Amino acid sequence: MRILLSLAVCCSFSAQAMAHDRTTTTPETIIAPGAQEKDPKELALDKMVQQIDADYVAINEKSLNIRIVKIEEGEFEAGCAVKANVTYSNAAGEPVEKIERWMAGDATEEMIEYYYKAGKLFFVLRKQVYYPPNTADKPVQSELKIYLDKGKPVKYISSQGDTYQTMDFKAEVKEGVALYKAKTKEQTRDAICPAD
Repeated sequence: MRILLSLAVCCSFSAQAMAHDRTTTTPETIIAPGAQEKDPKELALDKMVQQIDADYVAINEKSLNIRIVKIEEGEFEAGCAVKANVTYSNAAGEPVEKIERWMAGDATEEMIEYYYKAGKLFFVLRKQVYYPPNTADKPVQSELKIYLDKGKPVKYISSQGDTYQTMDFKAEVKEGVALYKAKTKEQTRDAICPAD
C-alpha cells in the first residue's frame, strides 16, 4: 500500500511539473516546451523581407508620374515576345521607383513589376497568365515574388509552390537592371529581349 501511495504522490508531482514545464536557459529567459529558437540568419532574413514588403506598399501608395514605352508587334527579334508595354514610375524630380513590364506572347501574358530604392533593384513581382488552347479551360494564373539584397535574390515566394527551387533568377535581375538604365525605346526593347 505504501508503494502505491508513493507512486501516486510521485505521479502527482510529475504531472504538475509537466503542466508547468519550462526550460530556463538564462535567468528571466523562458522557452516554451517544443519551441525552437530561430537561427540569427533566418531572423535577419525575416526582418529584411518585412522591410521589403513595407517598401513595396509605400511605393504603391504614392502618387507617381508615369512614362510608357510601347513596343509594337514586329519590333522584336524572332523568338521574342509579340508586343510589350513598359511603364516607368517616379515622383517628380526623383529617380524611378517602379517599372512595370507587360508582355504578350502566343498563349501567355506576363506582368513583371520591378521595385527600386536609391536606384537599386530590391523586389520583383512576376504575374503570368497562360491561356490553354481549349477555350473551355480556365486560364492558369501564377505569381512569383523575388526578394533581393544587394542585387542578389535571397528569398522567393511562389503561388505554385516550390517550382522555382533550382532557379537563380539572373534573367529577372538582369532585365530589371537593364530596364532601369534604358533611356530610349530601342534600349528598352533590348532589355526585354537581349541579342545574346
